[in-house]
Amino acid sequence: MDEIGAIAGRHGLPVIEDAAHALGAVYRGKPSGAVSRFTAFSFQAIKHLTTGDGGALCCVEPTDHHAAVVRRWFGIDRANSRPSVLGERIYDVDSVGYKYHMNDLATAVGPGNLEDFPQRLARRQQIAACYGEQLSNVPGLQLLRREIDRTHANWLFTMLVGRREDFIRRLAAAGIPASVVHLRIDHNSIFGGLRTDLPGQAEFNARQVAIPVHEEIDDDQAGTIVRAIQSGW
Repeated sequence: MDEIGAIAGRHGLPVIEDAAHALGAVYRGKPSGAVSRFTAFSFQAIKHLTTGDGGALCCVEPTDHHAAVVRRWFGIDRANSRPSVLGERIYDVDSVGYKYHMNDLATAVGPGNLEDFPQRLARRQQIAACYGEQLSNVPGLQLLRREIDRTHANWLFTMLVGRREDFIRRLAAAGIPASVVHLRIDHNSIFGGLRTDLPGQAEFNARQVAIPVHEEIDDDQAGTIVRAIQSGW
């Protein structure tokens, strides 16, 4: 993020982080949400903190926060508009707004999931550490680099593997799900077709796969996953 921020700074561009999977991550002493000017989190149903759906936008600058709060409700500044005798607020919308505020039911679900979030996050990180230690020398498998100055949120545990379809079939035969989760999006015609100038993206797209990592996996199940991978495919 420092390198991305430096490039953006030279060109006067704001950095908007897609942190849908990164709640709880830490980058060089800063929690995700406090690194860039804007950070977007997802609280969709299967994220490690959920409100059923929806998400949140974190803004480092107070002026950005105010603008976001106004835009999320049709462009109306609710905090600084008062109702008239007719019951309608007195306001003047001067920018395009949306209906992006979270409903009360979802809002109530969030704090309930937040209470034990640190414990669930720690368990995911514990499982990921186990995978990292025990899968580091498996032929045909490459773990993603982990730097010591940042902490992963481990919503996913992604690896690069050779003969990916054989790998997925081998785990499926052992009752273990594995999938790519998301493939590159430039295969969609709306983006103009596959780009040929992204060799790193092409290599990652061809080899990436994710194995189970969530707080309900116990040590025996984690061991089963590790042994299935160590046995080859």
